[in-house]
Amino acid sequence: MDRLSGRTVIISGAGNGIGKATALLFAKEGAAVICADIDFKAAELVTKQILVEGGKAEAFFCDVTDGKVVKKLVEETNRRFGAVTTVVANAAVYSPSVSFAEISEKDWREALDVNLTGVFLLCKYAVPYIRESGGGTVILTASQMGRVVNVNSAAYCATKGALIQLAKAIAVDHAADKIRANTLSPGGTATG
Repeated sequence: MDRLSGRTVIISGAGNGIGKATALLFAKEGAAVICADIDFKAAELVTKQILVEGGKAEAFFCDVTDGKVVKKLVEETNRRFGAVTTVVANAAVYSPSVSFAEISEKDWREALDVNLTGVFLLCKYAVPYIRESGGGTVILTASQMGRVVNVNSAAYCATKGALIQLAKAIAVDHAADKIRANTLSPGGTATG
């Protein structure tokens, strides 16, 4: 379980659910894990679990909708842990379950800001460091709802579908930099 030794990964939304499970597995495989979350206490708990199990990790507060905060996260990671080699853009919000015509502008914008722009910002600031490290991996947590539609979920489905295309664009733009970009599209998961 040491396939990722020497790698440094930033995981947004690492405090709970899929992000937490991802952080724990990356650590077990030997990566230095940056647990970034707007819920800093949750990120700290995941970090403590990794450290107790002998891994390497640090918790960071991160509001992915704030470019200055995201840029600082990436810069601090690079300074403290060396080259950023991997990003898992996992932070997301669910919009209220209402029909398309009933979505408030506020909820629509929040879904775009967190689920799409937040991913853009993390990748935008991390990709130059991944390039400098000689290449690496960008992973975007999309969803099955990025390919099919669930009733009363227009904002979530639209943002997750956009991530699938964004990953393709990152992959094409940075293939020569040896940066791979992929999406994961999980279905329902047994998490909180």
